[in-house]
Amino acid sequence: MRKVILLMLVFGGQQFAQAQEETPKEYGAHENHEVEIQSEAHYPDGMNALVTKVYQEAPYSQEAIDAHVSGQVQVSFMVQADSSVTDIVVFMDTNPPCGPAVTEVLKTLKFAPAVENNTQVPMEMIVAFPVRAYKKQ
Repeated sequence: MRKVILLMLVFGGQQFAQAQEETPKEYGAHENHEVEIQSEAHYPDGMNALVTKVYQEAPYSQEAIDAHVSGQVQVSFMVQADSSVTDIVVFMDTNPPCGPAVTEVLKTLKFAPAVENNTQVPMEMIVAFPVRAYKKQ
C-alpha cells in the first residue's frame, strides 16, 4: 500500500511540475492562427502519370533485370516550395532492390508544391510505385 501511495505522489508531482512549466500562448501567436490548406503537393500530370513515368523510366540494375524482379517500392520524399524533390527514403523495396532506380527518376521530376495560406510550403509525400525490371527494347 505504501508503494502505491509513493508512486502516486511521485507521478502526481511530475505532472504538476510539467503543468507549471507550460506557459500560455499569446492571443496573436502564430500557433493560434488557422491554417488554410489550398492544395497539397502533387505531380502536375496526375498520380497515374507519375506512376507510369517511374514505371517506364526507372533505370533498373542488371541484377534486377536478370532476376525479372516484379513488385512494389514504397518511397517517402519532400516536395519543396520550389517544386524540387528532396529527402527521398525507400522504406519498402524489392529483392534485388529497385528502390535506387525509382529514386533516380524521382530526383529529376518537378512537382506542384503544397499551398497553405497563399504560400508555397514543403510537404511530405508517400507513394507506392509498382516496378517490373525487364530489358528495355
